[in-house]
Amino acid sequence: MREAYKKIPCRITVIDLLKLTGMIFICVPHCLQRWGPSDYTSTLGFSFFYSVGLSMFFFSSGIVLRRITSLKDLLIFIVKTVGVYLTSAFIFTVLSIYTLPRFTLLEKDFGYWMNELYLRTDTFYWYLLVATLINIFIASAYYFVSLIKKNNLKWDIFKASLIIILTVAYSMIFLHIYNREDLGPGCLGASLVLYYLPITLFGFLFNIFKPYLLKLPRQELLKGIATLVALVIYIPLLIVYRDWLPHLNGSFWTISALWICSLSGTIVYYYLLSKISHFTIAKKVSYYGFFSGQFYLVHVYIIRLFATYIPRPETFDFPAIMFVTFLTIIFTIGSILITVFLRFIPYTDFLLFISYDRYKDIIYPHRWLKRVVLQK
Repeated sequence: MREAYKKIPCRITVIDLLKLTGMIFICVPHCLQRWGPSDYTSTLGFSFFYSVGLSMFFFSSGIVLRRITSLKDLLIFIVKTVGVYLTSAFIFTVLSIYTLPRFTLLEKDFGYWMNELYLRTDTFYWYLLVATLINIFIASAYYFVSLIKKNNLKWDIFKASLIIILTVAYSMIFLHIYNREDLGPGCLGASLVLYYLPITLFGFLFNIFKPYLLKLPRQELLKGIATLVALVIYIPLLIVYRDWLPHLNGSFWTISALWICSLSGTIVYYYLLSKISHFTIAKKVSYYGFFSGQFYLVHVYIIRLFATYIPRPETFDFPAIMFVTFLTIIFTIGSILITVFLRFIPYTDFLLFISYDRYKDIIYPHRWLKRVVLQK
């Protein structure tokens, strides 16, 4: 199936492993949040997953984000990002409005839900919107500083400083939206942009300075020390702020502590996954991290659909615990496999995920089917 629809470009195993881990860390708490104990979201078990799950996606996005140095490439990047990310998110939003009972049973018209889409973005598929707003900004900021045609450590530090200043200025837009009573934190995912923009930027700048870091002596020792420091920061913060969701609406210092916790935890997982990324089995499993963006759309839709029909157990005795555990495993693995299948079929890949490079498989289906036969 891997090669049947297209040849996947050269991948970075550790990044795909980080994305795959993020996929699992998102799916598990989503399931337990709906079918586990009613107080699950206030436990350490929830914050363990939720504190780093989404951060892994944004950190990975920052690392692999293109460093664009021409205006033409920047415009192409913007058009592709908006066209693919926002269109696929909008398609699943419309699909949800017309098919999911949690929306249709409320008997609200289409215009009402479109208003909800922008005022309370997290009601629908906010991840791709937030990723669009973040990635386009960072790519544009880098293009701006790349006009300085000097490349060495001193000038890269200067360019990074300019990008950080531009990021602060850009964040003021969403801070203004966040504080407006008629808009608020949910409008255009303002609170989420403010939280994940610095994490994405950290990954982007880390990749810029990586060549310099690789020249340092005793690299493994330095990596180990950095990871240990991150771990020492991550674990205490995770324990102190175990009731994660309410704290996200807390004071500036509380939210800052959560952000540091998320970033530190992500660094720890990045280091641990980099240590196993050279094993053959890890490289094979990492393949599924390629589908992270589409997985988010499929998983959220599926779990919202089934949550309507599968009630939460009234008591959590041993059979109920086994049922919820089994359900979580099924939804996690099933969401990944369904995503792979929908991307494997050219029609669903093109219509649902806007994979425009599949048009040849749609126009000439015999070529795609021939590859499937040869793959077998």
